[in-house]
Amino acid sequence: MRALIWVCALTTALAAAYLILLVWMKQDLTSPISATPFSGPAPDQINLLFVGTSLSTDYDWPEDTALRVSTCLNRPVDLKRVTRNGATSRWGKDALKRYIAHADAVKPDVIMFEFTANDADFRRLLSPSQSAALTQDMIADLKDFAPDARIVFLGMYHGNGLRGALRFRYPHYLKIYQNLAKTDPYFSFVNISPDWENHLRSLSKPQQKQALPDGLHPSQAAAKHVNSPVVTHHILSHWMGADC
Repeated sequence: MRALIWVCALTTALAAAYLILLVWMKQDLTSPISATPFSGPAPDQINLLFVGTSLSTDYDWPEDTALRVSTCLNRPVDLKRVTRNGATSRWGKDALKRYIAHADAVKPDVIMFEFTANDADFRRLLSPSQSAALTQDMIADLKDFAPDARIVFLGMYHGNGLRGALRFRYPHYLKIYQNLAKTDPYFSFVNISPDWENHLRSLSKPQQKQALPDGLHPSQAAAKHVNSPVVTHHILSHWMGADC
């Protein structure tokens, strides 16, 4: 009986947390409009760097994004990753230092940066202030390494069900990215969560389960369908001055 009470209490708490998350997500988390695009024609080769979690590791949507950018600008695009399954900003800080120290590290033109989905998981015991400090350290290292690079802070989908409930503080972490994006004309912020919510609403329940099997990690097809167009459009319109 006691175990049942605990299960009911935990279920209720998680449901309440998820409802709080949904309410919080209604706040304005749009991209700042100030930006400094590359002047003149795009570089002969565009170097993209993804820094983040499994949401950028085990998927081909970054390659699809690179292909779309390459096709639009008629230039080769090189793609590099500093990503890992289950990574938080704690791992990212050390991993990024190792990458930058590598002798043949290619200086990126555009950097996609995303750790919010794991930093916000309360099981990781990483507070918003800790996440912000680690993020600022990484951005400082990136600025020293590639001062002319444009940095795109990505707000990935926070998940639904239990996965979403574990991230009930998610908007606080997104706000860190949004605020950072306002501090430098070479920074920008893209919140992909609304695009995921719209996509999931357009699907039947079985299709939703297929698109997001565990509530957080999308299928390859869904990730390519939602993430690639949003990120590609932002890179091209925001930084390259192109509209394809």
